[in-house]
Amino acid sequence: MSQTVIRKEQLELTTFANITAANIYVTDGVIFDTEYDNGNSGTAFTVDWTNGNKQKTTLTATTTATFTAPTGVGNFLLKVAQLSGSDLITWPANVLWPSGTAPTLTTTASAIDIVTFYYDNVDYYGVASLDFQ
Repeated sequence: MSQTVIRKEQLELTTFANITAANIYVTDGVIFDTEYDNGNSGTAFTVDWTNGNKQKTTLTATTTATFTAPTGVGNFLLKVAQLSGSDLITWPANVLWPSGTAPTLTTTASAIDIVTFYYDNVDYYGVASLDFQ
């Protein structure tokens, strides 16, 4: 079996690219240089995961979220910021939570919650880390 090693100094992907290989090994980690900003939520907002694995939104009202699926299996993160507080999210039906219960987001003004998802091409498995201060 032959193996080609590409050092991080040799590789820079500045546009979306498809890389076809039997195995890709990452030894130094993957760094995301942008966080896509979905802006203010309003009463409904869409997270389009093709815009990136790391995204954020600011809650300006109790809202319903819609997800646009990514192009494949992956891990995704949504940073949720409260503007004035007390706003909640109704999640898409294909988001599954531990014990079947969606988290109650932090409802104080300026609160930050991080919600992570594993997507398996069908469902999102969500976990929330709440009340970053």
